[in-house]
Amino acid sequence: MEGEGRMALIFLRGKSLLPLIGLVIIGCGMTSSIVPSSPPQLSEVRTFVCYFGGKGNLERLSKFDLIMLDPDEYREEEVLTLKARGKIVIGYLSVGEAEDYRWFFSRVEPDWLRGENPNWPGHFYVDANQTGWHRLLLDTVIPAILGKGFDGLYLDTVDTASLYNFPETEAGMVDLIKEIRRTFPKKMLIASNANFMVEDISSTIDALAVEDLFSYYDHEEKFYGRTSRAVREPLIRELLSARDKYKLPIFTIDYAGPTDRSLMRHAYRSSLSYGFIPYVGTVELDKILFR
Repeated sequence: MEGEGRMALIFLRGKSLLPLIGLVIIGCGMTSSIVPSSPPQLSEVRTFVCYFGGKGNLERLSKFDLIMLDPDEYREEEVLTLKARGKIVIGYLSVGEAEDYRWFFSRVEPDWLRGENPNWPGHFYVDANQTGWHRLLLDTVIPAILGKGFDGLYLDTVDTASLYNFPETEAGMVDLIKEIRRTFPKKMLIASNANFMVEDISSTIDALAVEDLFSYYDHEEKFYGRTSRAVREPLIRELLSARDKYKLPIFTIDYAGPTDRSLMRHAYRSSLSYGFIPYVGTVELDKILFR
């Protein structure tokens, strides 16, 4: 997902967070579900967190406006608890890689794969041109995620189809994202590392996402550092141009060690200075870090 040259933006739409109203008690098992006045909106978001580190931590997660979670780690009632607190809750989905620890990995056909990601053992690049991959996600995986009450999906690893990986699969990736929108028209879609195809999907997604704009993790040398000016400045110009063209705010995800307050401050302050909305986490996104 990360690396100094791989950036993502999150573009959020909307004007106001709509309050949730009502708690319905269903059946003798006292199962509760939240009934909003209308579908939640990506709006007035000033803070967000990407947390893929395990279960629980609802109180700490509730300090953020928007929460991205690994859906395999959370039960429906936990998702609904966060939504009842006025939070937007998004489920993680890798659309460009298949992870060997996922419950559906046995259904991934070997000829869909393009090799293992060297930075993430057990993560295999997927050819997005494969219709079988589309059908697995659309018919099985995504319904299971959204069935837990998530407001939408964080579409990760879109950049498997980028110029630096497998550009011949870009058309398939664009089609997949559009198919997800057509199949789940009312769910929020945040596409990570998709700035290279934003022109093709800007009207399809609710948010566009990229990482490492101001700080990053070097997988080979095993250290966190500041993104170089040579890498950073052209990307900032690109992002500001995209913001003007598509009228969308920009969210940044940067990386730092959990005790490196100096690097965290650098990333937060730099992002805010451009009017972006930041989050800084560990490279595994397995800890909840605050400013």
